Amino acid sequence: MYSVLKKEIVPAGKAMDLPILRINDSQVNSEIPALPPPKSANATSSAGSSSIQRNPNFYIERARDLFVAMSLYAEPTKSKVCELAYRSMDELSKIAAAGEPLWQPRKGHKFKTMNDTEYRKFFLPLGEEPINELQVDASQDMKIVKMNALDIVQLLMNVNEWSSTFYNMVSRGAFLGVFMSGVGGSYDGKLQVMTAEFQFPSPFLATRECYFGRYCKKFSNKMWGVVDFSLEKMFPDPNTNFRRRPSGCLIRQMSNEYCEVVIWVEHAIDTTSYNSQFRPVVYSGLAFGASRWLASLVRRIECSEPPTTMPIPYHERQTSLLNVAGRMMRSFCGDMNASSKNQWTSVSSLVGSQEVKIKVKDIIKDFGKPQGATVIFSTFVRLPTPPRLLFDFLRIPVSRLKWDKLSSQYSSIRELSSITQSNDPRNRVSIIELQNDGDGQFMFYLQESYLDTSTCSSHIVYFPIEKLALSNLLNGGNPLHVTIEPSGFTIVADGIDGDNNGNDGASGSILTITYSIMMSTTRTTPLIVSSEALARFIELCTCTINVIKGEVLRNNV
Repeated sequence: MYSVLKKEIVPAGKAMDLPILRINDSQVNSEIPALPPPKSANATSSAGSSSIQRNPNFYIERARDLFVAMSLYAEPTKSKVCELAYRSMDELSKIAAAGEPLWQPRKGHKFKTMNDTEYRKFFLPLGEEPINELQVDASQDMKIVKMNALDIVQLLMNVNEWSSTFYNMVSRGAFLGVFMSGVGGSYDGKLQVMTAEFQFPSPFLATRECYFGRYCKKFSNKMWGVVDFSLEKMFPDPNTNFRRRPSGCLIRQMSNEYCEVVIWVEHAIDTTSYNSQFRPVVYSGLAFGASRWLASLVRRIECSEPPTTMPIPYHERQTSLLNVAGRMMRSFCGDMNASSKNQWTSVSSLVGSQEVKIKVKDIIKDFGKPQGATVIFSTFVRLPTPPRLLFDFLRIPVSRLKWDKLSSQYSSIRELSSITQSNDPRNRVSIIELQNDGDGQFMFYLQESYLDTSTCSSHIVYFPIEKLALSNLLNGGNPLHVTIEPSGFTIVADGIDGDNNGNDGASGSILTITYSIMMSTTRTTPLIVSSEALARFIELCTCTINVIKGEVLRNNV
């Protein structure tokens, strides 16, 4: 395959008609979304000691600096950027076709990780200093997906659609400008400049910020390539500790509207001081790797197809529930990460060795004014339990009566209805009812559970919903009128190789627990969390962890 692809690569030195990039302030303001101001002046770094404390507006200011640099030095800059684009596509096509020893199977997983020593034998990055192998994060995966090749290309080249599809990976993304137009206005040969912040849905794992070019190339009628390459070396920032090597995907059109994503490669060098327990997760490809990108693409396709339902009979009801579940997941992934837009405060000193983070979130309603506040607090724990088994324990309704202390007053629980959105019945949106047989009290939860089988990462996210709101939703009511404050779990393999005897190739799991509790329905002054309330939050976190630990160890889950 490489011999075919290589013929299609435009040589780096080939002369081309490259338009000069011209940018003005109005373009900057129209292309980059406004960000909210910091919630508090004394908030700590979003990922504790593992990330740099910076103003959320740094993201916008840095993007503007990049615009200015590219505008002032248009001619030398465009030549260098275009050369990088051609070389990056050439490199992607070569490593896409390579097997062992460059790519090594990851024990217990379907994806592969890179041998950096082998990589440097053939691709010695110019001017790059030797680095520790543990600072390389490189993975490769392949899937067949039900989506037209050109539609995938369009999704990747449209920053809004790209950010929306990969919302669990991209906390923020911005389009900076088109550097080179495609042939005849198409995507073939198009080169654009972007910036993004990549995240994992846990406030304890630092995010990655990157400024990069994205280049698209049509190799043949049935083959496309899209490659990203970092611009950080051309426009250095002393705070930068992450840089992408050529990363992207090759897409081959197949019959029957299917496409084979021939290969997806994620390749980066990273000197971030991650939390010690999350470090193996990052450098094993489980946090930011190729499999998570492909799983998100597959998830988007699954959500666009008609769901498998039982026993909710009407399409309108399905659509309403799935709409609310989608909002819930976007809210959860948007809030539960270490992005600089999320101002977390660490309260670890109050709970000994157990780290807890807390933040206050405004509830925005009419005319964009805050109408209340929610306190979100989170902690994590490593458990000697395979990720799949932990996921199965937490997702089933009967387990809730064991670990959910906020529902302890109820005596029975059942799943009223569910909508399955994939071939795996565990990936579902459920309506869960809790009842107290003694006094007849009841409550409802809307819950989504999802397992990515390629990495064994998963989530269980839920929020309480009033009976009237649920009734209106199931009878065609507007899903936007449902108030959503999600809580839930994120599970990921710990990145330490295990015995691989059906245990996902991992010796254990890292479980992030997040609670979201509304503290005020109306407020005009900053919310102050009292020491008593904070103590209750910490007690809830600690109790939940202890119960889960006890249950999974007692039952050998």
